[in-house]
Amino acid sequence: MAVPIRSARPARVAAAEAVLVLDRNGRVLGLSRAASALLAADAPDTVGRVAADLIYVRGDDGDRPLAVRSPAMRLAAAGWPVEPQAVSVCGADGVLRRCVLRLITVDPPDLDRVVIAVLDETDDGIAPPSAPALTERQREVLRALGAGRRCSVIADDLRISETTVRHHIRAILTALGVHSQLEAVAAARRYGLA
Repeated sequence: MAVPIRSARPARVAAAEAVLVLDRNGRVLGLSRAASALLAADAPDTVGRVAADLIYVRGDDGDRPLAVRSPAMRLAAAGWPVEPQAVSVCGADGVLRRCVLRLITVDPPDLDRVVIAVLDETDDGIAPPSAPALTERQREVLRALGAGRRCSVIADDLRISETTVRHHIRAILTALGVHSQLEAVAAARRYGLA
């Protein structure tokens, strides 16, 4: 059985760095002042939220939420070293910031293992996310979904059938690589479509 590699020296984190403390389920337990500034949110607005709501891993096919079951989070939670990765951080102000994410595992005495997420804001080496190609009608449907409208209301507003609206929604979900209308609205905000 393989044993996680532990560094003889603990990883150091500068006080001025943006740091989120995450539990095994990816929930934010605490954050530094720099992280609060980066996220444009105070601790009460951030503590208890899931990291996947805030951090998106950048990939060739677009941004994906930093899921608890992602390879990086599973390795970090198990105590293994994880390579830094390019991510986008969505602040409460709606601004998407490009960062490099370092995950550090800490085993505090008398507490469960936590993962420290260190975010270094950068503007080089990471390309901005490119929005998936959507038709104008799909963008109209997406904006209506973002406004909280139901399929029947969208159909009436756009003077199309409900079936057509549902076809547009399926095409939007596929194009954005998401599984629900709520995820589609969140992705639309990340890409600046809504």
